[in-house]
Amino acid sequence: MTGIIKTDQIQGAQGSSVTVTTGHSLITDSATIATLNATTMKGLTTFSDSAVFSGHLSTSQIPNLNGFRYSASSVTTVSSAVSSIDFSVPAGTTSVKMVYQNLSAASSGEMGFRLSTGGSFLTSGYLAGSMYVSSSSNQGATNYTGQFPMIYGYNATDNAFNGIARFSCTTLNHWSFNNTANSGGYPSGTGHAAGKIDLGSNNTLDAVRVYALSGNVDAGIVKCYFS
Repeated sequence: MTGIIKTDQIQGAQGSSVTVTTGHSLITDSATIATLNATTMKGLTTFSDSAVFSGHLSTSQIPNLNGFRYSASSVTTVSSAVSSIDFSVPAGTTSVKMVYQNLSAASSGEMGFRLSTGGSFLTSGYLAGSMYVSSSSNQGATNYTGQFPMIYGYNATDNAFNGIARFSCTTLNHWSFNNTANSGGYPSGTGHAAGKIDLGSNNTLDAVRVYALSGNVDAGIVKCYFS
């Protein structure tokens, strides 16, 4: 038996909610739901065809979308020489993106990155390589074990690095790294680096660092994102 019910409101008879029991469906056929004020949507919710949402969708209320959301850390701007730029990593982070501009060292030497676990930055255990290309006849590559590199061979004081470094994990103690950068001092070239590190059994990432391998960092701006 089927029928038509016409009404302006549906309210719960004994409470503030109306329940469609298991095995039944509430179907709207080409109808418009003007406003859906839902603070909680439980179970498997399926929107078929062309579902259109307007306004603000808060991903903090939808855990399955949180992996796509970056939460920005404090931005560090170097106004005087520092030995390194460090960022604390929130617990449970699985991906870190570090964006840097005009980053330079006070003295000759390359720059690099290190990861911390248990409050200490690791100085060994890295498996990484880096290469630079500035022309068909000017290129080079090497490997690293004491840090993740920024760009191999770029060690002059007039370098001002611009790039993005990413750190992502398969498990909370196994991290992969990649970095692409250019130097304002040598704009025709570019550098690439990649690698991995095992933080150790049951260890997790708690900080990331960018630093000059020799001396201090004397200029630049760095921003980290975590997810």
